[in-house]
Amino acid sequence: MNSTKEVNGLKITVDRDICIGAGSCELLAPDVFGIDNENKVFIKDNFNTDEETIKQAAMSCPVLAIILEKDGVKVWPEN
Repeated sequence: MNSTKEVNGLKITVDRDICIGAGSCELLAPDVFGIDNENKVFIKDNFNTDEETIKQAAMSCPVLAIILEKDGVKVWPEN
């Protein structure tokens, strides 16, 4: 099950099926990401975090479970 939110043209998608709950995304962007009782990442509501911080958090995921798209173009993970 994927979790998706879009903010200012940045679409954040979390693939919860591959998430291992490492928590690095939550550590780097705690206003955006949290870990639930299933030890899976979720996207929080009403955050105001800059795109670079969100990208750094996505890049820290060891299994590439966080996908970022900007204005319909995939920016992470890079192909």
